Amino acid sequence: MGTAVAAERVRLDEARLEQVKAKFLELLEMDRSSPEFMERYREVDAALDELAFQAPPMS
Repeated sequence: MGTAVAAERVRLDEARLEQVKAKFLELLEMDRSSPEFMERYREVDAALDELAFQAPPMS
């Protein structure tokens, strides 16, 4: 992978992380008994799984 491609991927990953962070913060302010909460929870959970899968393994 070239340096420019790698740098672009990092920017995309950072942008995705910011999106997930925003959704997570919204989740904290929601009524936990609402259907919207469960929907947002599933979105955040799936996004975190996706980001964790993309992360390099820890040594």
